[in-house]
Amino acid sequence: HDAAHARQQAKSYTFGCIFLLYPMICNQVFAAFQCRKLMADGSGVVLEADDRLLCDDDEMLLLRSLSLVVIAVFAAGVPLGFGVFLVRTAREYEQTDVETNAAVAQRLADEFDVDVSVAEFILRDVAAMGMDFAFLMDAYSFRHYYWESLDLLRKLLLVGLVLIVGRGTVAQNIVALVLSFGFFALQVSTKPFKLAQDNLLRMATELHVFLVIAVSLALKALRADLAGEFVSEAW
Repeated sequence: HDAAHARQQAKSYTFGCIFLLYPMICNQVFAAFQCRKLMADGSGVVLEADDRLLCDDDEMLLLRSLSLVVIAVFAAGVPLGFGVFLVRTAREYEQTDVETNAAVAQRLADEFDVDVSVAEFILRDVAAMGMDFAFLMDAYSFRHYYWESLDLLRKLLLVGLVLIVGRGTVAQNIVALVLSFGFFALQVSTKPFKLAQDNLLRMATELHVFLVIAVSLALKALRADLAGEFVSEAW
């Protein structure tokens, strides 16, 4: 029993470390695509994280190729992998010994005076998911156990995809605006958290992100409109 518990704890801690390291690793690999110009004519494009590296060098091309591999395997693979695993585990549990699970869920619902669907979700989480993924699922309702993986994809798209579109461009603002509004609408319609306060807080933060991007787009458009304007010395 102690060995099985130790393996379970080790697995849970491993998954927790992966999620803690996930933002830092993603920031590092996407930094390979963030360059800035040193000259007004567009020459001297250097890496923003380290201005000793020229973005047009062969070494940087190799670094970007390796970064793309890490993005595909780790940055996109971690949330997709966890999401697929959680959904597959839940479906496998629902398809095995259906009659027994239904009978136990009905008895649990009668004993604790809860809805049968809630009892079924509790049995699924205890029997199939266990403690391995408790840190991913505890904050969310039973039907939205996969939401943490979706939230990682949201962060990946808002941080990574908008950089690939083109930093500082109108297209980048538009893509970020569409993504932020889409996730805001998804949060409002789904309400995945168990607590109403958590849902309201997430709605507020999603709306805040949307408004910041909208203001950024408006300021960029205003700056473009005023780019050709001149003020005489008399004014």
